[in-house]
Amino acid sequence: MAPIQPSRLCLPLILFVLTLGGCATTPSPAPSPAQSTPAQEAEELAAAGRSEAAAQRFERAARTADDSATADRYRLRAALLYLDAGRGSRSRGLLAAARRSEGLSQARDTQAMATLLEVRLDESLPPPKIIETLSPVPEALPAPVAAAWLETLAAAELDAGQALQAARHRVQRSTLIGRRGRDTAVSEGVWAALQRVPQETLRGQVPAVRPDRFGAWLELAWAVRGNSADRNAVESAVAAWRRRYPDHPAHAFIDELMAKLGERLSAPENVTLLLPLSGDLGDVGRAIRDGFLTSLYALPANKRPALEILDTQGTAAGATAAYRRAPSGSAVVGPLTKDAVRAVLAQHAGERLLLALNTVATQGTTANAYQFGLSPEDDARTAAEAAWNAGIERAVLLAPQGAWGDRVANAYQQAFSAVGGGILETARYDGDGADYSDTLRRLFNLDVSERRYRELRRVLNRDLQFEPSRRADMQALFIAAFPREARLIVPQVRFHHGLDLPVYATSHAYPKPADDAARQDLEALRLVELPWLMDSAVDDTALAELQQTAMARWPESARNMPELVALGVDAGRLIQRVGTLALAPGRAIRGATGRLTLGSDGVVHRTPMVVTVTGDGLKPLQVSERQPAMNDEASPQTPETTPPRQP
Repeated sequence: MAPIQPSRLCLPLILFVLTLGGCATTPSPAPSPAQSTPAQEAEELAAAGRSEAAAQRFERAARTADDSATADRYRLRAALLYLDAGRGSRSRGLLAAARRSEGLSQARDTQAMATLLEVRLDESLPPPKIIETLSPVPEALPAPVAAAWLETLAAAELDAGQALQAARHRVQRSTLIGRRGRDTAVSEGVWAALQRVPQETLRGQVPAVRPDRFGAWLELAWAVRGNSADRNAVESAVAAWRRRYPDHPAHAFIDELMAKLGERLSAPENVTLLLPLSGDLGDVGRAIRDGFLTSLYALPANKRPALEILDTQGTAAGATAAYRRAPSGSAVVGPLTKDAVRAVLAQHAGERLLLALNTVATQGTTANAYQFGLSPEDDARTAAEAAWNAGIERAVLLAPQGAWGDRVANAYQQAFSAVGGGILETARYDGDGADYSDTLRRLFNLDVSERRYRELRRVLNRDLQFEPSRRADMQALFIAAFPREARLIVPQVRFHHGLDLPVYATSHAYPKPADDAARQDLEALRLVELPWLMDSAVDDTALAELQQTAMARWPESARNMPELVALGVDAGRLIQRVGTLALAPGRAIRGATGRLTLGSDGVVHRTPMVVTVTGDGLKPLQVSERQPAMNDEASPQTPETTPPRQP
């Protein structure tokens, strides 16, 4: 019998059965991924910006570390992250725990982290001390720690006026924080530092830049600031920059920047003017209004904004109510008094452009808000700098008793010391008095000279020829005075052996108008004055035309309150250009009240003209520029100012 051959039809069935049998077996489990350690989890959380959660993981890693040095490293990383999360007390505790450990002194990176923590936790350290402690940046730090080090150093450099170096360190930091280095918040920090670099410093840096990340930032800053008066030029320069640096991390930031630039470079189409037109300050408000209208009427009709004028009645409540009535989207100029400015700033949320006509101390800067006024501090600063430029390094100071005298005296002191000079002595006088002989004799040390003479005559018991001499260490006298007091002080200075002594004053000392007798009393006095009041010295054709317009249309204000008309003129000019100035720190425009620049604090600073009194009137005083004895990146500090001067 032939053996049975399996049918071809059965073969698939057999294979099917075998397959079922194979499926019935239990497969081997797939290998599970390696478990993350607490330190790895902490790094991931820190990179994602979750500081407190990352700090907690580093604390857990410290508890299970193999040695004390590693444990301290993790504790200090946790302390830095807790500090970022606002938990300073926890940071201090971890730093103290690490300081008690033997491992701290054995690891350079751990020691560096402890130093950084101590600097950040000590809020009393001045910026120069922070810079000294953190310079140079240690090598071989973990990237997140190096980034924190660089940001702390950059913040101190900004406070110390070293904006260019701060920008460099912030760019360096951006390369250490991975994907977050491309965040717009990081770019905003770099840009904020570059905005503080003086225009001339930036101009000098650009030709020599290397095409690296920092060099690209410098080119971008110059593309914007160097063309800030022309919107089309800015857009063209930035487009060229984009083509040159297609992979630069600032591209996302530039999109936001250009949107803001478009708003700032566009003059407002609607303006609301808030001024006291009634009440005790009615005359003052109307004079400023007349100057503002003079400025606006000088614009071509197609560029003239729609204007609404609201009466604040000279009160903070009236100013707040007027501010709320201003049409939506309208730029606001005013109010005038300090109380009114504070009240309006408290309501201002940055949704509209605001140019206040006074300056007040604020906590930081307020978005889209600027301050401008006629402050005695600006006058005192200009006079002090003029004295320094004339080669004067030591001076004495004479100011009236009272708050106004305090503020002007402080302004002289701060400004003169800022450029390298020194005030040897300050004397105060009674503003209601007329004879200042005793005060001047003490200030000039003439009383000491006279006492020496009397003592010598007593000892020798005979008459002696005697000529009292003033102190030899002073080179000039700064005075704070109004016209009546100045006309008394200057002749008495001459009488008390001060014929050859330069005397400097603010513009408050000169009467307006001044007659021949006043000019004779004040002859040779050096003071600062508004260009608006210098008929023979104004070489600005546009400004001269504005003067003629004001005199023709508002002769009463122009004659009786010329300083306030000038304030209004400059306010009208500034509301058109303050956005441009904000983009170019250090850029100046010539104004009716002086050379105008915008500080990083949002305050428009004035530099009036320096003049001397002659028998024929005021004449410009020409002095050579002298380099201040200070950091060339330092920005001027201006104290709180007062309401505009009233005649």
